[in-house]
Amino acid sequence: MILEITLTNFFSINEKITLDLQAANLQTKEARALADNTFAVGNERLLKTVAIYGANASGKSNIIKAVKAAVDMILDWKTQARMTP
Repeated sequence: MILEITLTNFFSINEKITLDLQAANLQTKEARALADNTFAVGNERLLKTVAIYGANASGKSNIIKAVKAAVDMILDWKTQARMTP
């Protein structure tokens, strides 16, 4: 299970950024209204969904590309291991 993803030096992402999927412990009325967007794993509260937003050409699509690249590496590890001398 992925709890956070930290990226640096990936396409247009030069500075270190972190996409954190852990729910913040907020006690506001608005935060409690969004409780349906979380689920528990042990002592952790995790988000079911996240939003990535920002200015045009700020790297949003490259964050998605990085997540996809990580998933592809995880799912394709056996093929990659066979190809390695």
